[in-house]
Amino acid sequence: MIRKCFLIVALCSFLIPTFAQVKVVDYTKMMLFLPQIKLPGFELLEPIGSTDVMEGMTNSYVYVDYVAISNTKDSVDYNPVRLRIHIEDVTRQPYAELQFDQITYLVDHADINGYEKKYKVKNLYPGRIRVEAVETGCCKIEFAVDNRFRVTLDGTNTQDIELLKKLIESMDFDGLSKLQPDK
Repeated sequence: MIRKCFLIVALCSFLIPTFAQVKVVDYTKMMLFLPQIKLPGFELLEPIGSTDVMEGMTNSYVYVDYVAISNTKDSVDYNPVRLRIHIEDVTRQPYAELQFDQITYLVDHADINGYEKKYKVKNLYPGRIRVEAVETGCCKIEFAVDNRFRVTLDGTNTQDIELLKKLIESMDFDGLSKLQPDK
């Protein structure tokens, strides 16, 4: 029993430093790969990003929002259409590979509430599309780039998946896949 415990401790002490050497890409580098195109009827807000270290885990993400501009001067739309593009380096997250498997392993499904189906972004990156038809509706495209970055595009108060596809076409995923963390 003591030998087994010693073996486990020795194995863990070997693996932990190796795992700790993995670094994430800083958010300032990832920000360059957010879409910057103008969408008619939408305002592009300032991008947000962060690289955080907490209890030995590092997380790095960026996102930007497009918000629909109200058509009338006098009215305020309290539920505007919002498009959010989120890029996250999940290298250091526990079970990151399972997250990517969940994105790509999907059975196509449709019912009265919407649909979910496999989708290949730019014919390279496996992912999925989800459209929900509840009340105001929402849509989402989620995929992995190089088993390092999880990219999510969310449409709130809209089911127009074509808006998200237009943003995807403007993004450079080949460049994103080549990003490396600082040494």
